[in-house]
Amino acid sequence: MTDTFHVAGSDEYQLAVDGANFSRFGLQVEFGATARVFIGAAAPLKTTANYVTLSYIGSRELAASLASTDKVYVRSMEQLAKGVRGFRESRT
Repeated sequence: MTDTFHVAGSDEYQLAVDGANFSRFGLQVEFGATARVFIGAAAPLKTTANYVTLSYIGSRELAASLASTDKVYVRSMEQLAKGVRGFRESRT
């Protein structure tokens, strides 16, 4: 099953997709927003340099497959009601 979701803006990394439940995902940053996306087994430190940047004026979208041990964390650089929107496909 595929569903859509959003992650509210926050300056802390938030879990967006858990690979234990979802095998594929896509993210899209909101209008005017910038977000950092980290893929790993656990949430990163806020100061990590290991992330992908999504921005409305640059790379706005990201889609990828996940291993069952991967998790996707998102940190929005603005305090928006909905910093990132996306979809996720259930693991079968």
